[in-house]
Amino acid sequence: MNGDLVLEALRRSAAALRALEMPSALIGGLAIQAWGRIRQTKDVDVLILAESATPEALVDAACRAGLRPDVRRPVLRVSDAEIHRFVWQDPHYGIDIRVDWMRAAGAFPRSVIARASPRTIEDVELAVASCEDLILLKLAADRPIDIVDAKELIALNADAIDFDYLRAYAGELGLAAALANAAGAAGIDLG
Repeated sequence: MNGDLVLEALRRSAAALRALEMPSALIGGLAIQAWGRIRQTKDVDVLILAESATPEALVDAACRAGLRPDVRRPVLRVSDAEIHRFVWQDPHYGIDIRVDWMRAAGAFPRSVIARASPRTIEDVELAVASCEDLILLKLAADRPIDIVDAKELIALNADAIDFDYLRAYAGELGLAAALANAAGAAGIDLG
């Protein structure tokens, strides 16, 4: 049941971002599933460019799609990014599903969105971050589950990964050692 609720929250998020005509990329647990790593997720995470829309426009579009700002922490600041937190509440069970839109600026977020590819998750069409960019985002998050996600993404997609891109951005983002560790755990020597 919870998976169906997350998919409904994804549908609403995608509809709101389409209404804004906002370039975006799905990141997080749903995105890694598109690249073969199966695990449970309880939320929807999307990357958007900071300059794409004002916070007021984001809230307006989200509310029109049936999402509401998270009253506990509507905006979370992490480094140079702003995470706008919304909630979709299932009307039947009253279960809240969180939807996070990360507004970020700079070369890397621009690259993530530019490299995202169109995918269909269930019946929702949207752009999903590339495998390489998901690996970098997971390494940057640096939680135990994210490190495992990065290692599994490498292991599952080793034949298709652009390791030159991965190494270059890992170096720029200060993640070279973390990438080498994850790749090594996946049986890949980055030499």
